[in-house]
Amino acid sequence: MKNALQVRLFSCLLVLGCGKSGSETVSEQSFTSFQVDSLTTRFLEQDKELPLDAKVAFSLRAYCPKIRKARYTPQAGTEMGTLQVWGEDLDRVWGVVGRSTGGQLGQAKSKNEADGSQRFALGCRDCQIVLGMLVEGKNVGCVGPGHSLQLQHGKLVY
Repeated sequence: MKNALQVRLFSCLLVLGCGKSGSETVSEQSFTSFQVDSLTTRFLEQDKELPLDAKVAFSLRAYCPKIRKARYTPQAGTEMGTLQVWGEDLDRVWGVVGRSTGGQLGQAKSKNEADGSQRFALGCRDCQIVLGMLVEGKNVGCVGPGHSLQLQHGKLVY
């Protein structure tokens, strides 16, 4: 019951957003090289990975948005935080999926900022964060350095 409630709260909070942090540490990460290790089509817990045609998968690797810089600001005393990313081709991104270490998934829509960055509200402190884009009617995400992010104990790592 507790896990189901946390998943619902996680998903709800991802969509609604959150306030700024109090005294917790902001973490940042920058990328100068990029590598797509894999592609994912699983953005909801009930979804299964969809097979991608090999030619499509190969072409998508060049289409993946690139994260140049990311900043995570935790909200004190909660699992909430705000992620802001700057990069290339972010206009292709509709949102993110957060994959917790326990296997739960939660989505958040992106909010475009005036400086060209995108901001997301997250409800996890230990999760993989994958940018989602819509390709031929399918949600697709690129996983790898400069394309996805990892939060551990409320700090960006890779």
